[in-house]
Amino acid sequence: MSNSTTRTVENVSLLLAIASLAAVLHATFRIGWMESWLPWEVEYGITSPALILIAALCCWALARWPQPTPAQAMAIQAGAMVLVVVPVLVVLEYLLEVNLGVDLIRSDVFASVTRPYPGRVSPNAALAVLAVGLAYLLLLRPTSHRARWLLTLALSLATITSVAALL
Repeated sequence: MSNSTTRTVENVSLLLAIASLAAVLHATFRIGWMESWLPWEVEYGITSPALILIAALCCWALARWPQPTPAQAMAIQAGAMVLVVVPVLVVLEYLLEVNLGVDLIRSDVFASVTRPYPGRVSPNAALAVLAVGLAYLLLLRPTSHRARWLLTLALSLATITSVAALL
């Protein structure tokens, strides 16, 4: 990427990270002055903005370090794995109708008719985040041809399923 493109990706990633960090803080501590400018209801939970924060930081790191050191690659890989594991657990919660504990909410937020699972990421959003995590793992350029093939297949399935759910 060119320097201006790289800087743009870095800046947009940082802006997204700041916005999602603000949503995490607001959802966690219900900060009154944030309510006027941050359209995030505490009933939405902490999981979604936390996943967006991790995705933004991974994007920033990949733009910042196109050839990451082993330590940097491991940090990006850890973030990408969170972006893969949490959405898989969310989809399992919907499919199996169980609570696996990934719906992070404040203790004073309760289920209602309009929000039966407060804090739970929607299945479509979970698949989209899963696709982002798989894409980041692919961007780390796995050395094994089989790993690249499996990641590409999983990414394609997650994307197709997510788009098909919108139709």
